[in-house]
Amino acid sequence: MAKLKHMLSLVALLLAVFVVSPHQSSAQTVQDLDKKYGFRDVHFGDQLNAIVGMQEYKHALSSQPHSAWKEYRRSTDNLQIGDVALDYLAYESFNERFYRVMFVADAIHGYKLFEILSTVYGKPNGKIELSSGAEYYWRGDKVEMIMSETAPQKVHVFITSLSIQEELQKHLQAERLKSLQNEL
Repeated sequence: MAKLKHMLSLVALLLAVFVVSPHQSSAQTVQDLDKKYGFRDVHFGDQLNAIVGMQEYKHALSSQPHSAWKEYRRSTDNLQIGDVALDYLAYESFNERFYRVMFVADAIHGYKLFEILSTVYGKPNGKIELSSGAEYYWRGDKVEMIMSETAPQKVHVFITSLSIQEELQKHLQAERLKSLQNEL
């Protein structure tokens, strides 16, 4: 009987440590996006053309003359986020520096993908309801993640360096202004 009591006490202690313990939760916060500052083994600001296996993906936007924006893909990438299969995974650069990753999955996996992202980075700190669906935002000081359920039958996730994106937006505005001045 004493052995049984000791075993039950041991089981109760193990349950308290592994089930009830606040340290057991793996949920993080949106600030972890800032700490990671990238995606998997690639950090924002890295030269994508210098990473082994990274291949430029010819896209209508990147083929424009003097385009500072390029898309890259890597055949060795694991096309899974948790147990959600991805259609593809694309790395985007501005002036050859990695600034955004995009991954796409079938819309049927939208809820599962949302649950995975919420488990890793906490609940989104913003949501926009649109006629075509919804967009969820996780925004830190340096990085923003957007999950968009607006495309028909697809879910898009973007993880973006805010500072490099700001540089890109300034570049695009300057190009537009130059184009308008040339038209006048």
